[in-house]
Amino acid sequence: AHGVRWRLESKLPGVSRALQVLQAAAPERPVVFADGTDTVFVRSARSDVDGALLQQVSRSSGRVVFSAECGSWPRCYRANYTGHALHHACLAKGHRTCFPNSGAYIGSSSALLRLLPELVRAQAP
Repeated sequence: AHGVRWRLESKLPGVSRALQVLQAAAPERPVVFADGTDTVFVRSARSDVDGALLQQVSRSSGRVVFSAECGSWPRCYRANYTGHALHHACLAKGHRTCFPNSGAYIGSSSALLRLLPELVRAQAP
């Protein structure tokens, strides 16, 4: 609900365990996380889309790719990025969607397992 602070660590044990299982089964296969409250799939995955996505993730060499947008409703996060160097570098390249949004993200299970503790640390007061 809007106005309630969401804490990643409340969901981290389940997400981490799922990633550990996936890493054991297929360590380099991409894993997609999507937040069901603001993510909609309007058609089924096609092989060309799947291939392009796999190619993009494999080229990212252990990185995580986030969805991005120009703002968020009902709260705009623009002010949160005023001092963020990577955000300004993104804007300098002429991109309009330089606001990371965890509505969806993709990466290998090993990359995601490295990222999750960093996200928890970043949320710490």
